[in-house]
Amino acid sequence: GPDNEAEDSQEDSGGGADSLDAPDITAAGPFSLDISSNQALIGSFDVYPGTFRQVDFTFQPNVNDPFYGKTIVISGEFASDGGTVTPFTLKSEFSEQIQTRIAAGGIIVAADSTVEINVVFDLAGWFVNVDFLAAQTTNGQILIDATNNMALLTAFEANLAQNVDVEEQN
Repeated sequence: GPDNEAEDSQEDSGGGADSLDAPDITAAGPFSLDISSNQALIGSFDVYPGTFRQVDFTFQPNVNDPFYGKTIVISGEFASDGGTVTPFTLKSEFSEQIQTRIAAGGIIVAADSTVEINVVFDLAGWFVNVDFLAAQTTNGQILIDATNNMALLTAFEANLAQNVDVEEQN
């Protein structure tokens, strides 16, 4: 819906430098990101020169508001074809690592240089096959979590890894 708000807590590391023995670079989280625009600023990190070909995202529970032990919390509205608007809240405990290849064969970082990258969260892709019409409502809203509408949560979590992209900003 138009008022989707998404946040996630994640730690990421960019790996895949030219040397197979090169250590991963870790940007230590947690990061609480509002990705309602499909992108979020994570920050700046010092890295060693090289070619980076993948980014690993590790989702970890966050005890703070609004997570309360979850890794992903998304609130929004579902509008049916008939025009009925139903608020929804999705809460996930997804705590796996997603490995994402960097677009265009990777990013080359030269010594003493700055490279900007985009991490693109495809929110529409996250909800493919998440059948809101089949959802049970509670007090006029759709709750999707470990105890409510579990099939929708399973479909959402299955989409996560395929719908995060990393690319060099042009």
